[in-house]
Amino acid sequence: MLNKTNSNRKKFDIYYSLLKLNHNDSSKYNKWITEAWNIANDLKNDTLILTLHFLESKMAGNIGDKRIKHLLIAIKVAEKLNDSLNIAKANFGMGTFYFWNQNIDLSIKYIKESIKYHPATADPLEKATYLMSYGVVVQNINLQEAIKYHEDALKIKRKADAWELIPISLNNLAELKLELNDTINALELLDEAILISKKHNVTAALIYATFIKGQILINQKNYEKAIPPIEFAVSWWEDNGYLKDLPRAYEYMAVAYKNTGNNTSAMLTLEKLINVKDSIFKLDQQQSIQELETKYQTEKKELEIEKQKQEAIVAKKSERMQLIVFSVIAFLLIINTLYFFNRYKKQKRDKETIADQKILLEVKNKEVEDSITYAKRIQNAILPPQKKVKEHLEESFILYKPKDIVAGDFYWLETIDNIETEQSDKNPTPNSQHPSLVLFAAADCTGHGVPGAMVSVVCNYGLNRAVREFGLTDPGEILNKTREIVVSEFEKSEDKVKDGMDIALCSLSVNSNQSTVLKYAGAHNPLWIISKNQLSEIKANKQPIGKFDNPEPYTTHTLELQKGDTFYIFSDGYADQFGGEKGKKFKTSNLKSLLLSIQDKTMEEQKHLVDDAFENWKDDLEQLDDVCMIGVRI
Repeated sequence: MLNKTNSNRKKFDIYYSLLKLNHNDSSKYNKWITEAWNIANDLKNDTLILTLHFLESKMAGNIGDKRIKHLLIAIKVAEKLNDSLNIAKANFGMGTFYFWNQNIDLSIKYIKESIKYHPATADPLEKATYLMSYGVVVQNINLQEAIKYHEDALKIKRKADAWELIPISLNNLAELKLELNDTINALELLDEAILISKKHNVTAALIYATFIKGQILINQKNYEKAIPPIEFAVSWWEDNGYLKDLPRAYEYMAVAYKNTGNNTSAMLTLEKLINVKDSIFKLDQQQSIQELETKYQTEKKELEIEKQKQEAIVAKKSERMQLIVFSVIAFLLIINTLYFFNRYKKQKRDKETIADQKILLEVKNKEVEDSITYAKRIQNAILPPQKKVKEHLEESFILYKPKDIVAGDFYWLETIDNIETEQSDKNPTPNSQHPSLVLFAAADCTGHGVPGAMVSVVCNYGLNRAVREFGLTDPGEILNKTREIVVSEFEKSEDKVKDGMDIALCSLSVNSNQSTVLKYAGAHNPLWIISKNQLSEIKANKQPIGKFDNPEPYTTHTLELQKGDTFYIFSDGYADQFGGEKGKKFKTSNLKSLLLSIQDKTMEEQKHLVDDAFENWKDDLEQLDDVCMIGVRI
């Protein structure tokens, strides 16, 4: 028995070697893979089975369902063997596949697992690859986290003296630093990358680092110095057929030529840009055709393998069993034929009625649109009228831009007359036309569109009850009571509802010294105050208005403002909007700079400038979320 096992193991090794040698020959590959699977399954050897699943996933290429199937089984087999190295390897294969197919959530999940399971005793450069890949995946979500993972990967490469890999990490970090406008550190990283690349002949990294330096020079409007490094990179990419990087390089080169007065070269470069984009488009088409052909050949190969397996099984059975098998196959073919025939008839009927369906669909769409439009009228009814806002906050603006017809964001205002304050005790004014206290808020409920609007109605109701029914005026206490009401409303449902809202809530009043007092409390959303061209931020409590583990009371911040001070509250929709030349988020740092730059304008002018900046940034991209911003000047 032992001799037979050893003999089969030797056969497996031979077949596996033949598979790697003949992976481009489908007929030979199909023959040897069948034999290898038979031996691995007969021996019930999980190590051999794991090896074949990795090979099959690699051979699947871009055929996603087959690749994922083999990698998922590989993870289970590796877990059974307690093989951490191969658990990490299979998870990384899953993560990279999902990244290239633009499923970022699943990519993050699996690459995290690969980092977690990679054993400390294994090749450290393999772990560096996992860390760097994770940094690439999350760089559009969390820039600081991406930098951390790239830096961790770089440390490993430095420790291993992996000189040919170090420049790649340096270039990646330089680009991320540029995203943070940290040009000094970016240039230091690029200079080191160029030095190491030259010393160790890492040509591709040298070219890319040189190009990024040229790009920085253009951004600094140093066009003369930018031309040589960009021309150097373009020349190499052209000679070596690196089409992927050429479009961006041509764009920067054309800008440099134009700004140095070399219009002829600028025009020639733009022609090259058009030609290379055309070439890339054609290559993408060819690749799509090749992928379809590969999928066809792979499915054909699987059918051939399955056929060979069936033939091997049939050969071991009696004539009677053969008859049964062939009868089943014939029956399945008949069923298949009937299925496709019925499907053909159904498709024919569908085509005959498609015009009617289209009309019906248009009617249904109109009904849905009418319902949502009516819902907007209801939502508008809970928003305070602009006239009322201007009456109580004369120097102010509200920028309100729902993503859809209805919104999850809303703004809120409530006034309280004759409140018992220090001022009212000394100089009561019961007949004053102005209220003693003005409460207002910018709120962002979970989601947007119809679901967000439904949550906003519940949260608006909670705010109104906290003030009108319970008589609360302190912002922190109002948020505490609103959270209690919102959670209570949602707990009435049989389903678990975790929705809620983020909010910035303010109150304005005048104290006995005739100074304006601003009180603020927030759930996630901060308060920004600009005084004498200096912006300060009052942070919110990091807990929403809604279900939350270990909730704490909301903090009320009290500030005394001077005439001319301006403050802003807002939802996160503005800063999170994608746009600009690179399709990145606007970010809070840019919003702060924008608000500081327009302090010499009236509040109405500020509103138009902030709105224009948002639309110009967004350009043709879809609006990501609802936008709500309130600005007030004392």
